[in-house]
Amino acid sequence: MHFYETLLEIESNKNTCLILVRIADIEDSEWFYSDMIFINGHYSIVEIKKLFKSLKPDEIYEGLMYDEKPNNISDESIGKSYSVWWD
Repeated sequence: MHFYETLLEIESNKNTCLILVRIADIEDSEWFYSDMIFINGHYSIVEIKKLFKSLKPDEIYEGLMYDEKPNNISDESIGKSYSVWWD
């Protein structure tokens, strides 16, 4: 519940343009998971680290991790993009 509430709070922030949860292993129809959040907005890396601190991510990258652009992110980026990752 803490993840959900934290992500809702971040999504409602006026500096957030887009927040997406990456779904992995969709080939396995019985079990899938998420290990990354993509966020685009008007934030510095320091602000992103502060926003996600309570969720204890393993890494936070400026830009898109693995240069993997989700299909639902337009080519016209509004703010800066970050990848928040858990191992």
